Amino acid sequence: MQAIELLTAWAEGGTSKDFLRERVKAITYDDGHEGAIQSVAGLINVSGYMLGWLSQLTGKSTEEILQVIAIHYHERE
Repeated sequence: MQAIELLTAWAEGGTSKDFLRERVKAITYDDGHEGAIQSVAGLINVSGYMLGWLSQLTGKSTEEILQVIAIHYHERE
């Protein structure tokens, strides 16, 4: 699954995102536009799975978790 591959590249990249960029380039080069669409859809599905799992672990709703994440990213801008 391309989404897991991309998330693994993100996690293994540390502060550098070069490895992730190379994986994205390889997927889009090998599979073209359809590969990019499948990767995005896969990332959304994996993110949704993790969001639901986090909701179960914390007892917070998915909306509450998304609000916290949105605030975190807004503060980083």
